[in-house]
Amino acid sequence: MTDVSQDKNKNTYLLQALTAGRSLFSSEFKSNYREAFLGVLWTILPTLFMVLSYMIAESSQIVSTNSQGVPIFLFLMTGLLTWQSFAESLMAPLQSLRKSKRFFLKINLPIETFLVSKAFDILLFAVLRHVILLIILYSTFEISGIAPILISFMLLFLLLFFGFSLGILLSPFGILIQDFGNIISYIVNFFLLCTPVLYRKVDTGLLSVVNQWNPLTIPFEGLRNSLIFPNDFRWNGLHWFLMSAFIIFILGYKFLKAAKAQIYEKAGM
Repeated sequence: MTDVSQDKNKNTYLLQALTAGRSLFSSEFKSNYREAFLGVLWTILPTLFMVLSYMIAESSQIVSTNSQGVPIFLFLMTGLLTWQSFAESLMAPLQSLRKSKRFFLKINLPIETFLVSKAFDILLFAVLRHVILLIILYSTFEISGIAPILISFMLLFLLLFFGFSLGILLSPFGILIQDFGNIISYIVNFFLLCTPVLYRKVDTGLLSVVNQWNPLTIPFEGLRNSLIFPNDFRWNGLHWFLMSAFIIFILGYKFLKAAKAQIYEKAGM
């Protein structure tokens, strides 16, 4: 009887977090973009400027993307829009909990509420970026059939799930240790260059070793290949990446629950 009661309380707690998180996302979305002139276009503008700067660098032969005949703009947009969504999903849990610390004392809401709200936000803008990317690709580049589009969405969701799960696992450190968030930011910037985002996976040199051991190589290469290099698309390794994401999510959630007392204490509760 006690176990049934505990399960019921647990389900009620999670349902409250989900419902409140959805409402919080809706209100924050309206307040953030109500007075923004460019509105949701800000979700792709940073990537667009980065693409243009990289194109200038490549035209000066400073860097090389190895795009193999694919227009550089399309090649870079495919990689960087996906990377922007992944990086935001990784940083989202820490940013959400840091931002909401001041509400812990004022609002009696589960801490998961703020994670759910941020998850909705990340998912919405990642899908929006991907739809914009698909429109650009479809209007200027041939995509054969619906299968590549469905595969690309599947890999996008997989990357978001992995990034958000890893972010949940790291977020207690970021709350309890002030410098940890900055460390994560530097690591994210470092991995941008270690992951085949601005270039295709290489087979020689030190970078080839880095690409081989970098777990992000498989989904990023897979997503880009599914859209613009379909003959090179492979399913190899994706099931291991999915299993890793689930394991990290479970560990991250359990660790966050274990660290709640310290987080509340740091917030002044």
